[in-house]
Amino acid sequence: MKTGIHIFEQALKKLREKIVPSNFDIWFKPLEFKSFENNTLEIYVPTRFFKEFFQINYGPHLLSEIAKLTGSPTMPNLVIIEKPDEKYAKEPVAPVKQEVAYSSHPALNPKYTFDRFIVGKSNELAYYSARSVAENSAKKYNPLVIYGKSGLGKTHLLNAIGHLFFQRFRDKNLVYISSEQLMNEFVYATKSDGMMKFREKYRKNCDLLLLDDIQFIGGNKDATQEEIYNIINTLLEKKKQIVIISSVHPSKIEGLDEKLSSRITWGLTCEIKPPELEVRIDILEFKAKLMGLKLSRDIVEFIAGSIKSNVRELESALNHIEAFSNLTKHKVDMDLVKEALKDFFRVEKNRITPETIIESVARYYNLNKTILLSKTRTKNVANARHIAMYLIRKYINLSLSEIGSLFGGKNHSVVLLSIKKIENSLDNDEKLKEDLQSIEAMITSL
Repeated sequence: MKTGIHIFEQALKKLREKIVPSNFDIWFKPLEFKSFENNTLEIYVPTRFFKEFFQINYGPHLLSEIAKLTGSPTMPNLVIIEKPDEKYAKEPVAPVKQEVAYSSHPALNPKYTFDRFIVGKSNELAYYSARSVAENSAKKYNPLVIYGKSGLGKTHLLNAIGHLFFQRFRDKNLVYISSEQLMNEFVYATKSDGMMKFREKYRKNCDLLLLDDIQFIGGNKDATQEEIYNIINTLLEKKKQIVIISSVHPSKIEGLDEKLSSRITWGLTCEIKPPELEVRIDILEFKAKLMGLKLSRDIVEFIAGSIKSNVRELESALNHIEAFSNLTKHKVDMDLVKEALKDFFRVEKNRITPETIIESVARYYNLNKTILLSKTRTKNVANARHIAMYLIRKYINLSLSEIGSLFGGKNHSVVLLSIKKIENSLDNDEKLKEDLQSIEAMITSL
């Protein structure tokens, strides 16, 4: 007669043949058998978030295999019990202080917390991995890399990790920084005899490194990449947690040293994809509630079905609706929504060309098109050029290198930096928002 643990181990053996090895290692290796009696399987898992994720996504697969092995006509029951790894039991974890408002670390965005992040199939692995890292720093998934296109919530998760870590471990130091800022600090340190302080900050006194936009490192000087490699290597050796955000998988970052790329992907790499319909609906309902904007279910489903690219576009749509309603003094109904968002829906991307975007930007800022395409670096020209690159990336499926070739052969990292500057400014620059709305209206009316 087969024992309960033998049945459990046989089920895992079957699942190992069916599940991607990296996923099996993450979600099945940590399982610990407790008992199997009366068609009920009891297992231990490390954390609450592991429990929630496993129960929804992998529990049915495990129970199905057990039913096949036992010949049971009914699906077994599953009881999951949280049991932190014994090797970490000696390290007490400070309880999370329940507060209505987060006591924020000054480097973090107070709006970007876990309770404001909407979870779905497109981002659940990244979400649960991020929570696990924040609660069990440097225990697993180190480094944790989250990558995906702009506007999908990567920076939100990076900040959320920082908030939860800061609440739990007030005696530890976190550093939140973009790769561009890190590189600038390194260059300044080398020129000002400040390398000792620089290395103390990043190698000696850092318990959690939150590094945003790692893709900017690609193509930079060997010395810069070597220093970043040494920072990451030192922190890993000291068992300090590292979380890295990228717009692409690290292996696809142009100009990134192979040794550095390998070290970055040493732990767990998660992709965030554009949100599926159900998540878009949840995001719209949640954001609308925060704004105090009352939307019927029909309106929410209409918006979610029409705007599919990313979270930022959904937020922008809600802002348009709110502004249009306030300006016209009309209540929010389907007719108002369609009118407010007509530019979102009528854009025919295949008829918009880089030339129409460049000409529209030049005309809006009263610049000569040739100046916009030249190497002129005056502030007003450079800003217009950044906006043109941003809009070309938004409306047309061109690579960064292809966009760079339109502007005198600028390399991909310069283009990416230009686009990122506009994206980062959109949160607090009202003048930029107005300019973009006007320019996009010009583009879509052509």
